[in-house]
Amino acid sequence: MSTDVVAKIDKRMVRARASLIQKHPFWGTLAMHLRLVEDPGCGTMWVDGENLGYDPLFLDELSERELEGVNAHEIAHCAYLHHTRRGTRDIELWNDACDYAINRDLIKGGFILPKGVLLDPQYDGMAAEAIYAILDQKRQAERQQQAQQQGQEQQGGQSQPQPGQSPASGHKKGSGRAPNPCGEVRDAAKPGNEASKARSESNWRVRVMQAMGVERADHAGDIPGDLLRMYEAVRKRPVDWRSIVRRFIDARNRQDYSWTSPNKRMLGYGFVLPGLVPDGVNHLGIVVDTSCSVNKRALGLFVNEVQATLDDGAVSHITIICIDTRVQARYDFYAGDVIKFEPKGGGGTRFSPAIAWFQKHEPDVAALIYFTDLDCNDYGPQPDVPMIWVGYGTSKEIAERTKKVPFGEVIPLID
Repeated sequence: MSTDVVAKIDKRMVRARASLIQKHPFWGTLAMHLRLVEDPGCGTMWVDGENLGYDPLFLDELSERELEGVNAHEIAHCAYLHHTRRGTRDIELWNDACDYAINRDLIKGGFILPKGVLLDPQYDGMAAEAIYAILDQKRQAERQQQAQQQGQEQQGGQSQPQPGQSPASGHKKGSGRAPNPCGEVRDAAKPGNEASKARSESNWRVRVMQAMGVERADHAGDIPGDLLRMYEAVRKRPVDWRSIVRRFIDARNRQDYSWTSPNKRMLGYGFVLPGLVPDGVNHLGIVVDTSCSVNKRALGLFVNEVQATLDDGAVSHITIICIDTRVQARYDFYAGDVIKFEPKGGGGTRFSPAIAWFQKHEPDVAALIYFTDLDCNDYGPQPDVPMIWVGYGTSKEIAERTKKVPFGEVIPLID
């Protein structure tokens, strides 16, 4: 983010984020993944998984505590993946359902929300989809009742609908502010763009896992119970390739925070925070199969996991090479970097050149991880370091192809 863009961000939003980082590390950590966007005329705030938009005039209506709470409210939509789960549901009713699902947890966590937010104890502990189903039934019943009333009027009846009642959501009109005083959650991508939605969902799963690790140090109680259970289920999946990678990382390696090596990811948001500095060098080698059969969605999930490994200090240096039948590109990333690279290639598949390349050019790597569909027979000699094959494809394909892998450990990529 350029300095000019940062300068345009309302200082009240920056202060609210700084407050979250200090008082609620879980929410503050997640806040840094959303780009602030000034959006005059939007009325309140909105979030789509990448951006957090706000109307400067809306900020005038809020106290500092309320602004902090509304920021946490918008972040919570992303943490609960509300921006990727709507499907074909009515967007306004979906927003109501999502608000009912998170507002109670935020208040229990000590946040102050503006007056008029949607709260109902009958929805406590329910997912947004379940709440939506109830709200939709109520809406249909209201519409049916309204149709009956209109029929009675046409026949000379005197029955009238309740003044100020909206059949769509049950909000009372005429209160002087928007039905939803916090804002809205928007879709991560346009309908039909499932790849973008999947990528955003995967990004936020990783981010929430990381934020939980930060929060658990001092403020474990700030993580909403429903959210904790949602992600604990993910943690308990049968195979976690990151846990396997950690077998090959020197357990004696220690990291500490230092201002001499600031966190590069936070600089773009206008924050200077200390970065992790390891006592030793833990170098991880990663090979990405960029043949014509590469699965871009699976690659996105894999890169997110690699980013998490770098972010939480498990390794300090990652070298990534892209290869089809030969090495096409090399990329190096260090603690604090954002992992971005172009998967160059597109030809056939050979495994041996990549292994030979690391043996020659980067012999100090602690382990090699090879991202591939395993559809190849050219393995070459076994490397001198531990080898992990991250295989993507159907369970049947991976099971069959694993049988011919001569060395290393094969684990499936988990979505």
